[in-house]
Amino acid sequence: MSLSLEIIQESETHGIEINEMIRLVGSLPIRKKKLVFSMQNYIKEMAEFEGANVENDYQNAINFIQQLEEDEVEEVCRYIADLYKDVEL
Repeated sequence: MSLSLEIIQESETHGIEINEMIRLVGSLPIRKKKLVFSMQNYIKEMAEFEGANVENDYQNAINFIQQLEEDEVEEVCRYIADLYKDVEL
């Protein structure tokens, strides 16, 4: 399966958030349900430290992920992991 240009562009918009979850989960592939659940937990944990900006960014990423099919989520995660492989956070 190949991702559409629209999905690639949207993935890149939420790349930081998706990449952070990949790093926290520690393995690929990540199922859609696990990715969304991890993001929701991250929002709860980080909200008190980082404020509303984190919540909005991660909620937007969750909304994007929820629109995708399971196989698209796995492909987006692989794409983002590859895109960010040389980026140190």
